[in-house]
Amino acid sequence: MSELLVKLGGRVAPALVTSRTLLDTADRDLFDRRIKWLLAHSEADPRANSFREAIQIIIALRRPELDGLTFERKKEILGKERISDSRMEKIHAGVYPAFNNYLRQLPMHEFP
Repeated sequence: MSELLVKLGGRVAPALVTSRTLLDTADRDLFDRRIKWLLAHSEADPRANSFREAIQIIIALRRPELDGLTFERKKEILGKERISDSRMEKIHAGVYPAFNNYLRQLPMHEFP
């Protein structure tokens, strides 16, 4: 069986970037640059409130003090900070519509 390669013309398809892929970014420096880039591109847009809130949840899930904990334990800890279980579950799964839909509006070809 041969490998299928898809050329995206130097772009990163929004479907390839989800909250899950951000959570799974092993390189902390790359994670920080990506978060900074996403926040910079959404800060002036009043329609991006849910997107920015999702980014804050992603940041919370990646806190150093939560490293090594199961998602259920993280959810329990962050739930005490009034973060919705439902939102955390969708973000953890990479299926949070407000996040994924807003990505389509960003110039993903510039995404780090």
